[in-house]
Amino acid sequence: MKTRRSPLWQGILILGLLLIAVIIISASVGASSISLVDCFKIIFGNLPFADRWIDMGSVPPEAVTIINQVRLPRVILSAIVGMGLAASGVVYQGIFKNPMADPFVLGVSSGAAVGATLAIVTGIGVYAIGPISMISVSAFLGALLSAAFVFNLARVGNKTPVVTLLLSGVAVNFFLSSIISLIMSLEHNQIERIYAWTMGSVSAASWEKIGITIVPLSIGLGLMCIHVRELNAFALGEDNARSLRHRHGED
Repeated sequence: MKTRRSPLWQGILILGLLLIAVIIISASVGASSISLVDCFKIIFGNLPFADRWIDMGSVPPEAVTIINQVRLPRVILSAIVGMGLAASGVVYQGIFKNPMADPFVLGVSSGAAVGATLAIVTGIGVYAIGPISMISVSAFLGALLSAAFVFNLARVGNKTPVVTLLLSGVAVNFFLSSIISLIMSLEHNQIERIYAWTMGSVSAASWEKIGITIVPLSIGLGLMCIHVRELNAFALGEDNARSLRHRHGED
């Protein structure tokens, strides 16, 4: 007996409504008490022509400022970051055929942490390239270098076995973590900043930073959608992916 599957659009609609509900509830929580009704009015009052249906007269002006300038950017940025992590997690799980795959398996997280730590202790973290701080740039470069090193370390001839890749990633991850610990033991005055970066925070979120974050996320999601067939084939194994690629080329 075949099980009846719900259409994809129904799942997307339900998840979208849940996301909106979570955003409204999250934006209403904070030191200043703002009701869910006022929070709903403020958020949807930002939409074009919404003033025809939403009465903003009963909403305190300070609540509008708190929601639009402080809480909503933080909530939206958190949702965007979560979207990126979810998408990259799907790719990780497909490539490694492991539902427990995470950024630590390739040393990406530790590489980013090392890059950020070096930027903090050397002082270049105070500089910025436009709105992007050098700490973020250094973390991104550290993640790329770490991933490239792990791939080259795990390569056996023209192949990169998944098991070898995972073992290499775990080894590099521990090595980079030890480097961070060493730097923190030598730079006591920077421990708090390093811990704060590794723990993460959206307290400095702004609409400008949201716009910056959307650009690389859109590019990454676009590339994933373009290569979804290759990613699905790669989930079957490197040899099978190569065979399907040759077959597709012949067709």
